[in-house]
Amino acid sequence: MEKFCQFVMVFFLLPFLAQGQEEILMRINGKPITKSEFERIYHKNNTQENASDPSQVREYLTLFVNFRLKVMEAEQRGMDTLASFRQELQGYRDQLAKSYMKDTLTEEEFARQEYERLKWEVRAAHIFVRCPIDAAPQDTLKAWNKLAEASRRLKKGEPFEKVARELSEDPSTASNGGNLGFFTALSMIYPFENAAYNLQPGQISAPLRSSAGYHLIKLYERRPSRGEIHVAHIMKAVPRGSSDTAFVRAEKEITAIYDSLMAGKDFAEMASKYSDDKYSALQGGVLPWFAAGRMVPEFQEAAFALKNPGEISKPLKTPFGYHLIKLLEKQTLAPYEEMRGRIKNQISQMGLTSVVQDATNRKLKAEYGFTEYPEALKIFYQVIDTSFLKNKEKWVMDHFSGMHSDLFTIGDTHYTQQDFARFILEKGQSRKRYNPYYFVTSLYKDFVDNMLQQYQKNHLEEKYPEFRYLMQEYHDGILLFDLTDKLVWSKAASDTAGLEAFYKKNSKKYMWGERLDVAVYTCKDSATALKALKLAPQREKKKLSAEWLAAKVCPEDTTRSCIKIEELKVEKGDNPLVEKAGWSVGISGLIPDNGKVVFVVKKKIIPISQKTLQEARGLVIADYQDELEKRWIEELRSKYKVEINEDVLSRVK
Repeated sequence: MEKFCQFVMVFFLLPFLAQGQEEILMRINGKPITKSEFERIYHKNNTQENASDPSQVREYLTLFVNFRLKVMEAEQRGMDTLASFRQELQGYRDQLAKSYMKDTLTEEEFARQEYERLKWEVRAAHIFVRCPIDAAPQDTLKAWNKLAEASRRLKKGEPFEKVARELSEDPSTASNGGNLGFFTALSMIYPFENAAYNLQPGQISAPLRSSAGYHLIKLYERRPSRGEIHVAHIMKAVPRGSSDTAFVRAEKEITAIYDSLMAGKDFAEMASKYSDDKYSALQGGVLPWFAAGRMVPEFQEAAFALKNPGEISKPLKTPFGYHLIKLLEKQTLAPYEEMRGRIKNQISQMGLTSVVQDATNRKLKAEYGFTEYPEALKIFYQVIDTSFLKNKEKWVMDHFSGMHSDLFTIGDTHYTQQDFARFILEKGQSRKRYNPYYFVTSLYKDFVDNMLQQYQKNHLEEKYPEFRYLMQEYHDGILLFDLTDKLVWSKAASDTAGLEAFYKKNSKKYMWGERLDVAVYTCKDSATALKALKLAPQREKKKLSAEWLAAKVCPEDTTRSCIKIEELKVEKGDNPLVEKAGWSVGISGLIPDNGKVVFVVKKKIIPISQKTLQEARGLVIADYQDELEKRWIEELRSKYKVEINEDVLSRVK
């Protein structure tokens, strides 16, 4: 990516556009280039106010034509067929595709939906029948029949609470008629939340499947959100299943703590000493902020009932024991723009990105004309059984021989049973394999999702014109860089004979101006500089080392760092310190420089002279590159015919 970025700063790259009936601006070796293609890239890279000036257009046209000629030459040489080129281009495409593959609209829609739901609290109850998502078909049927029985009883008019007590398998709510209390968005598993928020008060949902099992939900009430609350608590825990005696003992203990608080004891101190919630006790009983649905109903209702910061509840009983709650702070729902990042983080942390992906995939199915053939899938439930999952020898394509029917189509692409079989062998090794039905079902969903994503990725150029333009830019940019490097940049540096010949031919161009031969003495302070100044003539005359001078001036400095000496040959204007010292032979006075003190010994003036090739190498290489490129452009213009439609060019704006 780095070499492309370097080059694209010099050459403005061009997209491919379907010509259709558009005006043809030029033809290069017979290949047409439209006026709109040229205008698009011209205005993309030329933001000057006089961009429509004909002279500006014509100047850019020259660069444009040169660029197209170089790309055409690279293609003629077959450089676009090389494995290294294709690999590099695919790397760019994979990276670029990520931003186009992410359905930011759906993600934003989902976040906004959750924000709107956060404005409301709903009170619901449910009847729950346990059934893991990977349950065997017979267990799934058993759970479904139990929920169907509950549904029939409700339709006959039996109270929801009665049926919940008798049939629900949720131990935390079965005894209270399935009551879940008030909750808000992002506090329940999404299928449950979604169903509850789509009910009206009094309605009962259709049977609902979640990862945990089956549900029937009844919505009782909907009210505006009370926002979030920040509290501390002291808890005396009662383990689940304990006798009434344990609750009586916990109540006595919490009452004693309450009396102490009312007498003036510090809440945080009492929490740290006596609370059975050891994690919050370390913070003086402080709990994280929470909204409706994050705590058991009894606790959250008591907490929200507190009015003023510092207020402490009376002893409160929950299924976990007894509590005292102190209100710290309340806050209403913040505006969406403030909540947006937090909501998206919660969506990610709760694993709800799959909800967004499922929505994206539904859109892709509609967009690309997804057609499914369920009958073709049934055979997989027959050939993949328990023995297949346990016997690695069966994990070969031969096990799926004779299976070639289409499972589904996306656009004009057919995906067969053989394609799915290969996916199973590749991806199935890491899956739980104790349930053949779920194994096939989950892998098939992943196969469809993956193929939808891959199909979208393969057709991004058709869907997004800007993606098509960028990929053409990458394509042309890589070719141009590689060929220019081969014929110009690297050649100029490595062609020793050519470089020497070019230098000899143009040697008068590489001259030194008048220079001053100097030694710049940098001393740690003025005292050191004065001592060095006295010894400098002796050092210069006898050509003694800097270490000799430092040893004389600063004998206590064993590092010999008190003086630094630079031997230089400088042209006028090249060195600020030498400029201050004056352009004449002799020794300057002391010059302060960034906390140190400098003086300059000006030995002699060197007249104008010729630079050697080594001295001018950088400049010579740059000029030789320009010469090679000029020759190359001349060769290309003689090799490929360039035809400009002047009439169309005059209308470029």
